[in-house]
Amino acid sequence: MRNDNGRRLSRGELSYITQKIAREAGITRLKRVTPHVIRHTLNVIRRQSGIDSLTRSALLTHTSPSSIVSYEHLDPAELVAARATQRLGLAAYLKSATTGQNKLPEKL
Repeated sequence: MRNDNGRRLSRGELSYITQKIAREAGITRLKRVTPHVIRHTLNVIRRQSGIDSLTRSALLTHTSPSSIVSYEHLDPAELVAARATQRLGLAAYLKSATTGQNKLPEKL
């Protein structure tokens, strides 16, 4: 990002602008909204949109696809959904155990 004179913004200037926009937008969930926090948040949004990890890593301009691991943050709603799926799987398994067919269904 560049300023009005065409000079690249410093890290501090960009951070100040980001925090100012966050305050004006009323973002209160986070103590500090920084460009890097936005970068992590964008990765979560991309993952939830179905973009695979290799592509997300490339979009974040990582030199190694394994770098994406540090950007993986679990949204609380994802944990709730995973627990629900787990309960369904356990219930299906227990039901099949009573009928003598101890296997999980292919699709829950």
